[in-house]
Amino acid sequence: MRPSFLDQMSWAMAEVYGAVTDRILVNLAKYFPYIQDSDEVTGSFEYQARMLAKMGQVNRETAQIILDTLGDADGALRGSLEAAILDALKNEEPALRKAAEKGLLNGPGFLPPAVAPSQTQAFQAYYRQSADKLNLVNTVMLESTQTAYTAAVSDVVNRIQRTQSILNVGAGEVVTGVSSWNTAMHDAVKKMVQNGLTGFIDHGGHHWSPETYVAMDIRTTMFNTARAAVAERAEEYGCDLYQVSSHNAARPLCFPWQGKVISRGDWSGEVEDLNGNKVHVYAQSETSYGQAAGLFGVNCKHYPMTFIPGFSTLKGQPQDPEENEKAYAESQEQRRLERKLREERRDLAVMKAQGADEAAIKAQKAKVRKASDEIDQFCEDTGRARRRNREYTPVNATWPEKDTYDPAAYPTETRERVEYYFTGRLNTTEMQPAEKALTDSGGSGTISVSSQEIGDDVQAIATIQNQAVINHWGKVDTNVVLTDERIVHIREGHEDDYLAYGDKITATIEQPDYILDDAKNSATALFVKRVEQSNLNVVVRLKIEGSDADDLHSSVITMYRLGDKTLKRLLKKNKLLYTKPGV
Repeated sequence: MRPSFLDQMSWAMAEVYGAVTDRILVNLAKYFPYIQDSDEVTGSFEYQARMLAKMGQVNRETAQIILDTLGDADGALRGSLEAAILDALKNEEPALRKAAEKGLLNGPGFLPPAVAPSQTQAFQAYYRQSADKLNLVNTVMLESTQTAYTAAVSDVVNRIQRTQSILNVGAGEVVTGVSSWNTAMHDAVKKMVQNGLTGFIDHGGHHWSPETYVAMDIRTTMFNTARAAVAERAEEYGCDLYQVSSHNAARPLCFPWQGKVISRGDWSGEVEDLNGNKVHVYAQSETSYGQAAGLFGVNCKHYPMTFIPGFSTLKGQPQDPEENEKAYAESQEQRRLERKLREERRDLAVMKAQGADEAAIKAQKAKVRKASDEIDQFCEDTGRARRRNREYTPVNATWPEKDTYDPAAYPTETRERVEYYFTGRLNTTEMQPAEKALTDSGGSGTISVSSQEIGDDVQAIATIQNQAVINHWGKVDTNVVLTDERIVHIREGHEDDYLAYGDKITATIEQPDYILDDAKNSATALFVKRVEQSNLNVVVRLKIEGSDADDLHSSVITMYRLGDKTLKRLLKKNKLLYTKPGV
């Protein structure tokens, strides 16, 4: 199960609802154009009557925008949930099958029949619930548009009437001066856009924007569907234990349970792993499971990894509490900056729709650049990856019919998210950038692994060719591999970096600009190479002859992009072993 993939699919759905919102707001702004000539000025009563008479037209256009933009949203939902189930079971099924064949589950020879994703209880439980919620969002959004339009009209009238009162002019008379009307319409539309549209009203009376609610609902639904599918399949094999995944920036109620083995049957005790080590089992009722902000709650990205006594080994490394808290705070700040940039870009589109003058548009563009620069600076200071796909809502996003999908019309990150649904590739194995590089270069491909690495496909990715590594560490296995588990880890933390530079991993290891000894981890090398306008850092754990490490080969731990300032800090804090001549 790959949280990054589920995030991509849910973001794609939310992105379309964000596009609906922006299209509607831009369309409403066109009804409040700036006045260019004093002959267009009217009395406030006449203006209000004329604008309210257009209400029917506004409703028809809004309904058409919703219909045109959402298109086959129901099909996209079905496809997304099916993809979530297939992705979740991709690594679970082989382990369950091998354990069953060894008689460690329901007895020798017992293999439950395969079930299509749409026929699983997990799909049936969550699909209709989510589809009904999306339909409700559409209805509330249409009603919200009517409210927003009439409120904006009333706001313009109120502002003009206040001006009339100051100038002692009757309400039915004309206020001379184009600027008064333009100021009133500018301020009213700005307020309308800031308030946005409502897509859902919860039990507490809180108003959710369509894209925010859909993002939360679809993400939670996809994760719940995937988790339920894993639990359902494990139960069919007779296994009720799972290990909670681990990741940085975990929420406070989830953090204590990362890496722990939990029982769905709600029992506690001890079991043994593949190597005979004792592993404590916690009852599910002991955890924060069931709480909205708890384990597997709203927006939680943790997932269950089936744990089979006598067959499985614990995966992942414990997370440092302070580092986790810091990463979580940074992730929330980055989200805030991304929202700010999206709002500035939306305001620019609205101003253009109103016919604002060049000076106003220029000033708004400056705000967009400033918001973008703030994200650049934040990522430079923290070392976090910039997620450009989260910084805009494409007004032209839609769910086209499958047979009209044009990959070239979508940016890379959007294409990556939606291609499963549009091109019907639900039953194929996704080719990762690293895999493609191996295929293109005639690489050695997949290496067979021992039973201790069930579910981890291993790819030969590069050969260490620099003598500085051997001079420093001694006899090192120069064959470097990349596992599927590490790909999942990289994509969870550095999605954009992986999509952009995953095919540069081999070149970075084999032809680096710098090689450093990682000061934080033993037997770990940092390979750094200049790529385009940035730097790529590939972290490799080295297999050294005579060490106690269980690794079969030297292996890639992670990769991420570095800004120039971050690279300088890296060079200062770690021992430099090699610098490419001329760098």
